[in-house]
Amino acid sequence: MSLQLVKALYHVDRFRELIDWLAPRADMVGRDPSLLAYLGRSALMLGDLALAESALRRAAAAGAGEAVSLLAEALVRRSRNHEALVLAQDRLETAPTDFLAQRIVFGELLGADRHEELWELIARLRSRGVWQAYLPSAAALAARTDRQVAEVAELVAPATWLDATTLPDCETLNEGLLAELAELDPAPVLPAAKSTNGAGLRFDRLELVGTPFFRSLDDSIRKGIAGYVADRAGRTEDPFLSRRPEDIRVRMWGLSVRGHGHEGWHIHPDGWLSGVYYVRVPPRPAGHSRRGAIEFAPFPLVPFDHCRAWPSRTIRPHAGQLLLFPSFYGHRTWPTRAREGRICISFDVIGSPAPLEHRSQTPPLSNDEPRDDLVPVRNGELIATVVRDGILLMRPSDGSLHRLNGSGAAIWRRIDGKRSIRDLIRTVASAYASDPAQIADEVRAIARDLARRGLTEFQALPDRSTWAATPDSPEPRH
Repeated sequence: MSLQLVKALYHVDRFRELIDWLAPRADMVGRDPSLLAYLGRSALMLGDLALAESALRRAAAAGAGEAVSLLAEALVRRSRNHEALVLAQDRLETAPTDFLAQRIVFGELLGADRHEELWELIARLRSRGVWQAYLPSAAALAARTDRQVAEVAELVAPATWLDATTLPDCETLNEGLLAELAELDPAPVLPAAKSTNGAGLRFDRLELVGTPFFRSLDDSIRKGIAGYVADRAGRTEDPFLSRRPEDIRVRMWGLSVRGHGHEGWHIHPDGWLSGVYYVRVPPRPAGHSRRGAIEFAPFPLVPFDHCRAWPSRTIRPHAGQLLLFPSFYGHRTWPTRAREGRICISFDVIGSPAPLEHRSQTPPLSNDEPRDDLVPVRNGELIATVVRDGILLMRPSDGSLHRLNGSGAAIWRRIDGKRSIRDLIRTVASAYASDPAQIADEVRAIARDLARRGLTEFQALPDRSTWAATPDSPEPRH
């Protein structure tokens, strides 16, 4: 099993399957410490702490740096906190932005009331340019003197760093977004590694959707980001603004929660700037001001009632509202307790990777309005895995996951680089005993969607006289 496939299975919560496959092959897997690390990760998620410790120790010894902080996490769960602290401290010396190591070290020192020691550690990390993940929360909770409190307060103040605006013509935008979301397939279950609790749906990689209203939202978000930075142009020496990536991309996902569904305390450790746009917000009953609210405060590395350096801020959002805040901001949401789902689009601003090298030797054609004589060709770097309700595709270059269910999976299986869209319409119609005219629009729409997401590209029809006949493909024409 390749590392890319292991990652894909991990990100769709197939932890038991990974353990069942990797654990009996531990000696062979041990040749790749990253595979051992994913065995340990999966064991952690399922609470098998003995297996997690064993696999992560081997991975760390073999040079997998990320396994060190994971091993420390396993030791904390086994109540071996001192050993975990030593490991995580060593990890921070070589990887000061490792957010799991940060959380363990900061939490252990705060829990032991070692505030002066923690403040000195924070100062050393800041001198190395670190001001992200859990470090700002740790600084706020460790600050004791008036000078320390004032210093941190300026760096995290919600009045400076938290923006709340309402987008123009948001009613039209929201109606369009709801209609476009209804055409998408949500994740079958809420990911166990995420912070969402209770009933809800999750839609991943929405930045790839490309439909009209999502493009409009993306434009509004990017304008909001540009305005956010411009409004703070005089703070270029601030440690948060100084980390602004030169080239950015926006990673976007959607959540619909209802009833007791909510987000627990979390940060976005991979982002620089984060945000949320509210598409639909259920009415809030009188006298229940917290229902559906979002609260910002230091991430609770240890329990606390009040933080002088960073007082909590609660916003009661409304449909059409766009919030922007540093990704290190701790935040949580309160349940709406409503039957109707609260729908929001969350996003992170992250550094943009280098553009992918085009792997096709034939120049691709437009993916916008494909003709029936064009041939969809699969992206050769994708790794496909058959899952319970369809096919899961992983793109190793950016780690993106794409799930195809129902008709999408059926069409993907028949894309072979030879069949045109016209051929696919006939082939699918024959396989499902349908009238080609009745399914043609659906096949075209799915083919267009696959190309838009970068899973396929369209090429001109090849010389069919050179084909060999393949199962359920049309015979060559002479």
